[in-house]
Amino acid sequence: MEKNLFLTGDVQVGKSTLLGRVVAALGAAPRGFCTRPVEGGGLLRGFCMEALPGDGATPWIARWTPEGGARPCLHTFEDYGVRCCRRALAAAPPLLVMDEIGFLENDAPAFRASVLACLDSPVPVLGVLSKKPQALLPALIRARGDVRVFETTRENRDDLFLRVLEATRSLLAASAGSREASA
Repeated sequence: MEKNLFLTGDVQVGKSTLLGRVVAALGAAPRGFCTRPVEGGGLLRGFCMEALPGDGATPWIARWTPEGGARPCLHTFEDYGVRCCRRALAAAPPLLVMDEIGFLENDAPAFRASVLACLDSPVPVLGVLSKKPQALLPALIRARGDVRVFETTRENRDDLFLRVLEATRSLLAASAGSREASA
């Protein structure tokens, strides 16, 4: 049975915006993490990670090289990213958010294990998955039997909002019901 929902799609189609709209409509106070672009001088400089709820830290997860490629900051995933996941699980929130899981963390085994532990927990996860073929962790997530992936495009993102919102509400209701039954 699915209990984890993810959005995927091409770069800049609005996956993170859609996820944010769903969370806002739920009125949920999620735990987890999100990634944000870092710009400077009109250029993309890289990406940082931010805990949910915010703790003031925004460490780099990748910096753009002069050649135009991304250089992952693996220590951020292995330290800060693992702490974000552990804090989220310890808080037992109604919803965990993971925005975005991609290829930058391919060489971060502790972070991958922490993400998979979150997916194994009884708390539903709503997240964003990279569509890049070299992304190891998204492939592992897609292969799970408890994950539903929504393909996001510019054309469907507004209609998809209601589908993802309803699917998330259903997961939250089922999760709350199972927690009450076990109490």
